[in-house]
Amino acid sequence: MLELREKEILATLEKLQGLNFVLIGGYAVNAYTQPRFSVDCDIVVLNEADAKKVISSLKQAGYEKKEADPDIPYCGDFACLVKKVGGYSVPFDILIKHVVDRKTNSRFSAEWIFENSKIRRLRGKANPVRIDVRIANPEALIIMKLAASRKSDFRDVFMLLGGDINLNTVHTELESHGLGDKLKEFKEYATSQGYKDNLQGVFGKIDDKIFNKLIETIRRLND
Repeated sequence: MLELREKEILATLEKLQGLNFVLIGGYAVNAYTQPRFSVDCDIVVLNEADAKKVISSLKQAGYEKKEADPDIPYCGDFACLVKKVGGYSVPFDILIKHVVDRKTNSRFSAEWIFENSKIRRLRGKANPVRIDVRIANPEALIIMKLAASRKSDFRDVFMLLGGDINLNTVHTELESHGLGDKLKEFKEYATSQGYKDNLQGVFGKIDDKIFNKLIETIRRLND
């Protein structure tokens, strides 16, 4: 099921190449870490005109508009399109003009997300597809995921911190968005007993040395 979803989403992103959007969410994280499966695909557009182009392309690829899932971490202006593949739903969420976190009401403008993004190579976990797409920078992903603060978001933040991250940027943006307390919440969860097993259940085997090095990095955050 997850392999089919991933294959469909990667194939659809290939069809959307050339349109003006930024990839965020779980698939964006895959550009920087060991890939993991993600149920849906989240993209950000600057305005309604760009949204219409993306929606039109998705409809041509067999997607249909539907009511957005009320449990997703985002609210604000967005559209959800879904395609049935092998009996399962494959959703694309299009966030228009801004991303608003449902939990904290933190607002991230599409302009800010575009400024903090670049064209990068995306790969799948189970599919050998390699595509170039505009993806949010890891620092921006960390900030938005700390705002959402679900366990899945904290796992992604942990993995992202293993890359080349500008921690000063992360601290500055967290404070500017009033999210400084989220870092403490993340640290408590990431250093809790049994966390490594939880992490490996999603990302697969993680080398002990890499894991322990990340734990030390996290313990020093905001010190």
